[in-house]
Amino acid sequence: MPNIRTPKTPTVPWTVTAPTASSIPKRSSIPAAGQGAFAKRHIPAGTLLGIYQGDSLTEADAKAKYPKGDAFYLLSLPNSDALIDAADPDRSNWLRYLNH
Repeated sequence: MPNIRTPKTPTVPWTVTAPTASSIPKRSSIPAAGQGAFAKRHIPAGTLLGIYQGDSLTEADAKAKYPKGDAFYLLSLPNSDALIDAADPDRSNWLRYLNH
């Protein structure tokens, strides 16, 4: 399955695409939470922050790649069997650091 990309959003390192690259990623103060992106100001609900980029995988590909279920950067697409794997920082962007 090919990578899912749009013509206007080529893959570039997250340090180039991040709004303030020096502040992303940042370690969470929550124990064992890892790194994430943190808003410096209020972001209204529904705001488009960018397009999540990475390698396109099927569910079978993801299970083979992550047999222990330790995939931290997988995004499932609604109404699709495709998953976007942003684990490789050279093939993804800063949105990989967003979580809930």
